[in-house]
Amino acid sequence: MKKAKASKEKYASKKLISKKTKSTKIKKTVKTSKNKVLPTMSVFEVVSRFPKTAEIFMKYGLHCFGCSVARYENIEQAARVHGIPFDKFFGELNRAVK
Repeated sequence: MKKAKASKEKYASKKLISKKTKSTKIKKTVKTSKNKVLPTMSVFEVVSRFPKTAEIFMKYGLHCFGCSVARYENIEQAARVHGIPFDKFFGELNRAVK
């Protein structure tokens, strides 16, 4: 009985270590975009992580960062829906972040 319990504990500790490793990898991925806006980021995520960008959204008439859709719509989609030239808008967002 003791062997079975010991092997279960050993397996559980290995599982915990692998979970920690996976979460570390995820954190590293997030860090790569720490000072950069990506086209796939939601409007809400961009404004939350980089508050300076709110002025740029307002400048282009995108007052939607408080809207419920802002959590699901990425900045590229938002620009397209509102008829905003994405390249120029995207460039300004990244300049504001730096």
